[in-house]
Amino acid sequence: APPRHGACRNRARRAAGRQRRVLRGNAGLPILWPFLGHFFRQLGLAEEGRFRSPAAAQRAVGLLQYLIDGEPEPAEYLLPLNKVLCGLRPAQLFAPDSPPTAVEMAECQALLGAAIANAPILKQMSIAGFRGSFLLRRGILSVRDGGWLLQVERETYDIVLERFPWSFDWIKLPWMEAPLRVEW
Repeated sequence: APPRHGACRNRARRAAGRQRRVLRGNAGLPILWPFLGHFFRQLGLAEEGRFRSPAAAQRAVGLLQYLIDGEPEPAEYLLPLNKVLCGLRPAQLFAPDSPPTAVEMAECQALLGAAIANAPILKQMSIAGFRGSFLLRRGILSVRDGGWLLQVERETYDIVLERFPWSFDWIKLPWMEAPLRVEW
Protein backbone atom coordinates (compact mmCIF):
# COMPACT_ATOMS: atom_id res chain seq x y z
CA ALA A 1 0.00 0.00 0.00
CA PRO A 2 1.18 3.55 -0.53
CA PRO A 3 2.81 5.24 2.45
CA ARG A 4 0.48 7.04 4.84
CA HIS A 5 0.61 10.80 5.36
CA GLY A 6 3.44 11.78 7.68
CA ALA A 7 5.69 8.85 6.70
CA CYS A 8 9.32 9.80 6.31
CA ARG A 9 10.49 10.56 2.79
CA ASN A 10 13.18 7.87 2.77
CA ARG A 11 10.62 5.20 3.57
CA ALA A 12 8.35 6.58 0.84
CA ARG A 13 11.20 6.44 -1.69
CA ARG A 14 12.00 2.83 -0.75
CA ALA A 15 8.31 1.93 -1.07
CA ALA A 16 8.13 3.64 -4.45
CA GLY A 17 11.01 1.51 -5.69
CA ARG A 18 9.24 -1.67 -4.54
CA GLN A 19 5.87 -0.55 -5.87
CA ARG A 20 7.00 0.48 -9.36
CA ARG A 21 5.29 -1.73 -11.89
CA VAL A 22 5.34 -1.67 -15.66
CA LEU A 23 1.85 -2.11 -17.05
CA ARG A 24 1.75 -4.07 -20.27
CA GLY A 25 -1.54 -3.11 -21.71
CA ASN A 26 -4.21 -1.69 -19.44
CA ALA A 27 -2.92 1.74 -18.43
CA GLY A 28 -5.89 3.37 -20.20
CA LEU A 29 -8.28 2.06 -17.57
CA PRO A 30 -8.58 5.41 -15.70
CA ILE A 31 -10.55 6.83 -18.64
CA LEU A 32 -13.47 4.72 -17.42
CA TRP A 33 -13.47 5.86 -13.79
CA PRO A 34 -16.70 7.98 -13.94
CA PHE A 35 -18.67 4.87 -14.89
CA LEU A 36 -17.23 2.38 -12.42
CA GLY A 37 -19.36 3.12 -9.35
CA HIS A 38 -22.61 2.61 -11.25
CA PHE A 39 -21.16 -0.43 -13.02
CA PHE A 40 -20.22 -2.19 -9.78
CA ARG A 41 -23.52 -1.28 -8.09
CA GLN A 42 -25.49 -2.49 -11.13
CA LEU A 43 -23.75 -5.86 -10.90
CA GLY A 44 -24.34 -6.10 -7.16
CA LEU A 45 -20.65 -5.94 -6.30
CA ALA A 46 -20.68 -2.61 -4.45
CA GLU A 47 -23.03 -0.65 -2.26
CA GLU A 48 -22.71 2.45 -0.12
CA GLY A 49 -19.23 3.26 -1.42
CA ARG A 50 -17.60 -0.11 -0.81
CA PHE A 51 -17.44 -3.60 -2.17
CA ARG A 52 -19.89 -6.03 -0.60
CA SER A 53 -17.14 -8.56 0.17
CA PRO A 54 -13.52 -9.41 -0.61
CA ALA A 55 -14.82 -11.80 -3.27
CA ALA A 56 -16.79 -8.93 -4.87
CA ALA A 57 -13.62 -6.81 -5.02
CA GLN A 58 -11.78 -9.74 -6.64
CA ARG A 59 -14.58 -10.12 -9.18
CA ALA A 60 -14.37 -6.40 -9.95
CA VAL A 61 -10.62 -6.73 -10.64
CA GLY A 62 -11.29 -9.36 -13.29
CA LEU A 63 -14.18 -7.42 -14.83
CA LEU A 64 -11.99 -4.33 -15.19
CA GLN A 65 -9.58 -6.37 -17.28
CA TYR A 66 -12.46 -7.76 -19.33
CA LEU A 67 -13.44 -4.14 -20.06
CA ILE A 68 -9.93 -3.50 -21.37
CA ASP A 69 -9.28 -6.51 -23.52
CA GLY A 70 -12.36 -8.76 -23.60
CA GLU A 71 -10.42 -11.70 -22.16
CA PRO A 72 -12.50 -13.69 -19.64
CA GLU A 73 -9.54 -15.08 -17.67
CA PRO A 74 -6.87 -12.40 -17.17
CA ALA A 75 -3.27 -13.12 -16.28
CA GLU A 76 -2.13 -11.97 -12.84
CA TYR A 77 0.68 -9.78 -14.21
CA LEU A 78 -1.87 -7.55 -15.97
CA LEU A 79 -3.77 -6.60 -12.82
CA PRO A 80 -1.84 -4.21 -10.53
CA LEU A 81 -3.76 -1.13 -11.71
CA ASN A 82 -7.09 -2.97 -11.55
CA LYS A 83 -6.35 -3.90 -7.94
CA VAL A 84 -5.49 -0.32 -7.02
CA LEU A 85 -8.76 0.90 -8.57
CA CYS A 86 -10.62 -1.73 -6.53
CA GLY A 87 -8.92 -0.82 -3.25
CA LEU A 88 -6.65 -3.87 -3.15
CA ARG A 89 -2.87 -4.07 -2.84
CA PRO A 90 -1.12 -4.76 -6.17
CA ALA A 91 0.74 -7.69 -4.61
CA GLN A 92 -2.49 -9.30 -3.40
CA LEU A 93 -3.13 -12.54 -5.26
CA PHE A 94 -5.99 -12.46 -7.77
CA ALA A 95 -8.40 -15.27 -6.95
CA PRO A 96 -11.16 -15.42 -9.57
CA ASP A 97 -14.08 -17.71 -8.88
CA SER A 98 -15.34 -17.98 -12.47
CA PRO A 99 -15.21 -16.16 -15.84
CA PRO A 100 -17.62 -13.26 -16.43
CA THR A 101 -21.26 -14.22 -16.84
CA ALA A 102 -23.33 -13.21 -19.87
CA VAL A 103 -24.95 -10.45 -17.76
CA GLU A 104 -21.54 -9.12 -16.70
CA MET A 105 -20.26 -9.18 -20.28
CA ALA A 106 -23.35 -7.26 -21.42
CA GLU A 107 -22.79 -4.67 -18.67
CA CYS A 108 -19.18 -4.32 -19.81
CA GLN A 109 -20.34 -3.63 -23.35
CA ALA A 110 -22.88 -1.11 -22.05
CA LEU A 111 -20.22 0.69 -20.00
CA LEU A 112 -17.88 0.94 -22.99
CA GLY A 113 -20.73 2.18 -25.17
CA ALA A 114 -21.63 4.80 -22.55
CA ALA A 115 -18.03 6.02 -22.36
CA ILE A 116 -17.91 6.46 -26.13
CA ALA A 117 -21.34 8.13 -26.24
CA ASN A 118 -20.41 10.57 -23.46
CA ALA A 119 -17.26 11.70 -25.26
CA PRO A 120 -18.70 13.44 -28.36
CA ILE A 121 -15.23 13.78 -29.89
CA LEU A 122 -15.25 10.00 -30.41
CA LYS A 123 -18.44 10.18 -32.50
CA GLN A 124 -19.25 6.68 -33.73
CA MET A 125 -16.02 4.94 -32.67
CA SER A 126 -16.40 1.20 -32.24
CA ILE A 127 -15.75 -0.51 -28.93
CA ALA A 128 -12.81 -2.35 -30.52
CA GLY A 129 -11.44 0.98 -31.78
CA PHE A 130 -11.86 2.57 -28.34
CA ARG A 131 -10.09 -0.32 -26.65
CA GLY A 132 -7.25 -0.31 -29.16
CA SER A 133 -6.78 3.44 -29.22
CA PHE A 134 -7.19 4.38 -25.57
CA LEU A 135 -7.57 1.47 -23.15
CA LEU A 136 -4.83 -0.91 -24.28
CA ARG A 137 -1.88 1.22 -23.22
CA ARG A 138 1.42 0.64 -21.54
CA GLY A 139 2.36 2.63 -18.47
CA ILE A 140 4.19 2.71 -15.16
CA LEU A 141 2.43 2.48 -11.81
CA SER A 142 4.35 3.69 -8.77
CA VAL A 143 3.93 5.31 -5.36
CA ARG A 144 4.51 9.03 -4.96
CA ASP A 145 3.65 11.53 -2.22
CA GLY A 146 1.32 9.22 -0.30
CA GLY A 147 -0.66 8.08 -3.33
CA TRP A 148 -0.40 6.20 -6.58
CA LEU A 149 1.07 7.63 -9.77
CA LEU A 150 0.25 6.22 -13.19
CA GLN A 151 2.33 7.40 -16.12
CA VAL A 152 0.65 6.42 -19.39
CA GLU A 153 2.56 6.09 -22.64
CA ARG A 154 1.33 8.84 -24.97
CA GLU A 155 0.28 8.57 -28.59
CA THR A 156 -0.12 11.42 -31.08
CA TYR A 157 -3.91 11.04 -31.24
CA ASP A 158 -4.20 11.53 -27.45
CA ILE A 159 -4.90 15.19 -28.18
CA VAL A 160 -8.59 14.22 -28.36
CA LEU A 161 -8.51 13.30 -24.65
CA GLU A 162 -8.47 17.03 -23.85
CA ARG A 163 -11.97 17.21 -25.34
CA PHE A 164 -13.45 14.54 -23.08
CA PRO A 165 -16.12 16.02 -20.78
CA TRP A 166 -14.49 14.44 -17.73
CA SER A 167 -11.02 14.59 -16.28
CA PHE A 168 -8.88 11.67 -15.19
CA ASP A 169 -5.87 13.51 -13.77
CA TRP A 170 -6.81 12.47 -10.21
CA ILE A 171 -8.99 9.51 -9.28
CA LYS A 172 -10.21 8.57 -5.82
CA LEU A 173 -13.06 6.08 -5.86
CA PRO A 174 -14.80 5.58 -2.49
CA TRP A 175 -13.24 2.17 -1.84
CA MET A 176 -9.68 3.24 -2.73
CA GLU A 177 -7.31 3.80 0.18
CA ALA A 178 -5.18 6.35 -1.64
CA PRO A 179 -5.74 8.58 -4.70
CA LEU A 180 -4.38 7.80 -8.14
CA ARG A 181 -2.70 10.59 -10.08
CA VAL A 182 -2.61 10.02 -13.83
CA GLU A 183 -0.01 11.60 -16.10
CA TRP A 184 -1.07 11.08 -19.70
